[in-house]
Amino acid sequence: MVGVCAVCSKDATQTCEGCHLRDYCTWEHQQKDWEKHIVTCKPFKVARNSFLGRHLVSTRPIKSGEVVLKEAPLVMGPSQSGIPVCVGCYKRLTSPSVTTCPRCGWPACGLECTLSPQHQPECEMISTKRIKVEITDLDSPQQPEYRCLTVLRCLYQREHDPQCWDKIMALEPHSEKRIRCGKYEEDRVHVATFIRQFFQLEDEFSEEDILKICGVVQINSYFIPLTDPQHAAVYDTASFIEHNCRPNCSKTFTETNELMIRVAIPVEEGDHLSISYTEQTWGTARRRHHLAQELLLCCCERCKDPTELGTLYSAIRCRSGNCEGYLVPDNPLVNLDTRDDASDEQYPYSGYTSWSCLLCGSSKKPQEVYQLLKRVESDIKGMGETDFELREGLLSRLEGEVLHPNHYFLTELRGGLAQTYGRAGPEGLTEISDKRLERKMELCRQVLALADILFPAESRVRGMLMFELHESLAEETRRGADKGDMNLLQLKHKIQESQHLLTGAEKMLSSEPEMIPEGEIAVEVKRRILDQEASQINGSTKNVPLSQSKCVSMGM
Repeated sequence: MVGVCAVCSKDATQTCEGCHLRDYCTWEHQQKDWEKHIVTCKPFKVARNSFLGRHLVSTRPIKSGEVVLKEAPLVMGPSQSGIPVCVGCYKRLTSPSVTTCPRCGWPACGLECTLSPQHQPECEMISTKRIKVEITDLDSPQQPEYRCLTVLRCLYQREHDPQCWDKIMALEPHSEKRIRCGKYEEDRVHVATFIRQFFQLEDEFSEEDILKICGVVQINSYFIPLTDPQHAAVYDTASFIEHNCRPNCSKTFTETNELMIRVAIPVEEGDHLSISYTEQTWGTARRRHHLAQELLLCCCERCKDPTELGTLYSAIRCRSGNCEGYLVPDNPLVNLDTRDDASDEQYPYSGYTSWSCLLCGSSKKPQEVYQLLKRVESDIKGMGETDFELREGLLSRLEGEVLHPNHYFLTELRGGLAQTYGRAGPEGLTEISDKRLERKMELCRQVLALADILFPAESRVRGMLMFELHESLAEETRRGADKGDMNLLQLKHKIQESQHLLTGAEKMLSSEPEMIPEGEIAVEVKRRILDQEASQINGSTKNVPLSQSKCVSMGM
């Protein structure tokens, strides 16, 4: 089908390769239109259906690693937890370090932050009313003023940035869902009434307007891990990206709070773009429980499959007679609202369906499965990071006898051990025994194999594991060379695998900001790649430098 040139309306002969949505009759007209088109040139379009609402659909094939969206926030602010933070930079406040804004009274970590553009909305809204905020108990984790702050900043946009306000008001507040679960009424009491009365805004904003903004903020906020505690931001186009427990995209944030969406799995034209709004490393029942708390319902292929794509990632061992099978949920999609029993008790690790053995057919009630998994979780949490022998002992006891070897609790244990061997405790990577080094590599490979199937878009976890395995292989190679245990061909293969893993880690972590642990590792990875390139140019035999980098969390 012949398109129409976007410049002159003549028959078009070529299409923009960036989005496949705009046509031109000549290369000259495409160049002429580029300054205008660059704003909207994206490899996706916004589509709509009754189940998903607005969502993003690719308009062309997209390669793994390609950035499809980079977007600044419409509004930022503290999370609605109520924890006292600086209104300029969102750092946690403690009493001795507080500076009070001379105009409105909001606490900040310094005078510079009281002058921050971030603080301008609430400062103007309050100071024009000739009132001041007084927050004296910074040790309290529940300050009502902070629950209102991001909502206030949204309300400010109505008069000062109408275009931004229109975008905010166009986002989905899920009011009916919030009414059913009680969040709507909670916001009426703790946010809407407080804002209208305390900040004297009864004549400017209706209760309904404020409650809609509460929903928009709760449903559409992304939590940005660049501060402690994390702060929240509402974005425009990024709010349309649908959830999937095995998404094809990953998200990260720049140091200026821009949200970056990057394709992790190759995407074909017409595919939906998706990210995960929960922890991909969790099992199905746990993920779905968390999503339900965020008023989201997932019916993705991973959620629908009781075996989680054949991995038995949530399966528990059958204890019926001598059966060696494993139990999985009969219907993983049953949720709190559609459960069969009349109880209101919640089972976040088992869901609300019976579990049956794949081998003998025997079954357990969801509360039985939940109690078992709750005990396992308690055992894991009761051990310290460097209790290596206790952790290995628990892993050995649970593996196969209580939980399937691929179970997410065991994967969490393996990931933690893989990360801490050679990092935490008295021994560094160069001091740990050959046996422990071999074990570290085994653990990395086990978790990476599952990650490739279940969460290939979980770039941080995969990147960190690749880096750990790279370092371990480098150390194994060094020891083999020193002892003469490896011939030249073996050494070459080890070095090549180590370099391949380093390249993979760079691909996974390259977009992470330096202020978070994964970003620090990304800097180290880039340095090593440059060192390797320089070594090859100079003919050096020092192929794989060893790490002195610190232990960081893999987010599992």
